[in-house]
Amino acid sequence: SRRLVLASMSLILITLCGLARLQSRVAPLDFLPREGKVLADVRRVERDLTSITSIEAVVDFGERDRPFIETLADLRRIETEIASHPAVRHTMSAATFFPEEFPDDSGEAIGILTRARSRQGNSGFISRDGSRFRISARLNPEVGASRHQVMKDLIARTKGEPIAFTGIAPLLDSAQNAIFTGLWESFAMAFGVITVAMMVALRSVTMGLLAMIPNLTPITIVFGMLGWLGLPVDIGKM
Repeated sequence: SRRLVLASMSLILITLCGLARLQSRVAPLDFLPREGKVLADVRRVERDLTSITSIEAVVDFGERDRPFIETLADLRRIETEIASHPAVRHTMSAATFFPEEFPDDSGEAIGILTRARSRQGNSGFISRDGSRFRISARLNPEVGASRHQVMKDLIARTKGEPIAFTGIAPLLDSAQNAIFTGLWESFAMAFGVITVAMMVALRSVTMGLLAMIPNLTPITIVFGMLGWLGLPVDIGKM
């Protein structure tokens, strides 16, 4: 039937365009019960306190004999540069807990530094040897920028600084890329094997290729519709 063929080909072509809009998504919160207490608490934290999505910047100054006040000034400068990104809601580092200007009284200033040194190993913001500092940047989901794009922007903004970016957000981005890459690789491998099997079974290269059209059509329609509807591919859908 020409009408049936025309309708089917039109549907395939339309949904094929939707494949370009297909995206992946890895969100641990999606696996929690929607009405559960944990998810409700997380939503309240995000609404009233801060975002749970963060990018961690580890600054390695290397010079252990460097004056702490100078290190703190450089740390605050880098933190200000990171905080200026529109997608960063706020930042926190060791500099957050120190005054911007130390008191003129040397005894009081020494007391502040002594108390900080006694707690630096347990703060989570300063390494025990005092050479590395952590800046935690909480992202604002309302901006709409992807975590991967924000991290690329931060890397560009802090180019030349001794910084390594890490954290849950980059880890999830790596997982998303792995899911998306694995999805297409598994499809390509499956279709390659099935195509060869069909050619051998039908004893014809042409007939084997034609026989693959009905195999490709359902997947094209399903994933193409997901792309047009804006529904991301997660572990369950994959």
